Amino acid sequence: MEEGYCFTWTPAEVDALLPAEQAKVVKAWFKIDPRGDLDGRNVLNTPRPDTQVAAQLGIPESVLHQTIAMVRPKMYASRNTRPPPLKDDKIIAAWNGMMIHAFAQAAIAFDEPRYRAAARTASAFALDKMRVDGVLRRTYKDGQARHQAFLDDHAFLIEGLLTTFEATGEARWLKEARALQAALDADFADEVGGYFLTPKGGEALLAREKPDYDGARPTGNSAAAMNLLRLAEFTSAHGYREAAEKTLSAFSRPMQRGSLPKMTAALDYALDKPREVVIVAPDMASAKGLIDTLRRAYLPNRVLIPMIGSAGVDKALVPLVEAKVAPDGKATAYVCEAGRCERPTSDPATFAEQLSRVHPLLADRSPPPL
Repeated sequence: MEEGYCFTWTPAEVDALLPAEQAKVVKAWFKIDPRGDLDGRNVLNTPRPDTQVAAQLGIPESVLHQTIAMVRPKMYASRNTRPPPLKDDKIIAAWNGMMIHAFAQAAIAFDEPRYRAAARTASAFALDKMRVDGVLRRTYKDGQARHQAFLDDHAFLIEGLLTTFEATGEARWLKEARALQAALDADFADEVGGYFLTPKGGEALLAREKPDYDGARPTGNSAAAMNLLRLAEFTSAHGYREAAEKTLSAFSRPMQRGSLPKMTAALDYALDKPREVVIVAPDMASAKGLIDTLRRAYLPNRVLIPMIGSAGVDKALVPLVEAKVAPDGKATAYVCEAGRCERPTSDPATFAEQLSRVHPLLADRSPPPL
């Protein structure tokens, strides 16, 4: 099938379908000409203002609009007789992990309940439907989870689950992220740092690829490095930090070449002192002032632990939440670094000031020898 055929047009097709005057208007309005955009065929678009097209045709704008409205159904009907493009409707764990991460980030950034619900629903689907005997699969279609999952499937789903935890405060997503990370460590880890694309015991290959390039999509190793650092902040488990540092060290050369921008962001995270932000509140409404303040702050290196109502996590999962309360039922924010916290506050202005404090990266280090 010719690429783009279903949705593109030639002048001859328009002339054959419509009366001459209507065809003339359509070709001018949608910029349909013999050169085309794709192998002589035209992608319909309206690059010029109505007034300019009407003036070129010598007709009133009202006639232009009426003509276009009249011919649209005919063009749709004609297009529907063409063979449609093939549809790939399988669900891929890695791609859904990236989508979940985006929805959860947007839920935090825009305070949009629909985005939060989408992240939660997609996370639950991936965990409930895309695992067989507790093992993640790469695809889901026609009611079945199939095919061995790769590094990217684990890494991007973990990333999405961690951000869904930040958006909802629901402990399930952090627990599941830890379980998937344990599977990634057991089956994909390279002892010198980083992860192979395929699991041990998988299909026999000449060599197990170890992806080291962020292309249109970041490599799973870049996502894994950031995941490990975030898990270290959430859980205070030093093993995550050690694994992250080994990964960063293993890919130091590609980072120097500039081929791993997402992993370079993880390196920045590792060298910084990430903010650990805990917000304790009886309900979401009372927390709105503090969450709005956090939403406006640029904090690329931070973790958020929302303890809203009864949905909060316990200290066994996130040790940092120990003794974090909302005095007198007021929503309260705790801004911490490496487990050391500022004075708790219910005042958005004070919270904003605490979030805005910066520490120059080399301020507490001696200059290197010359």
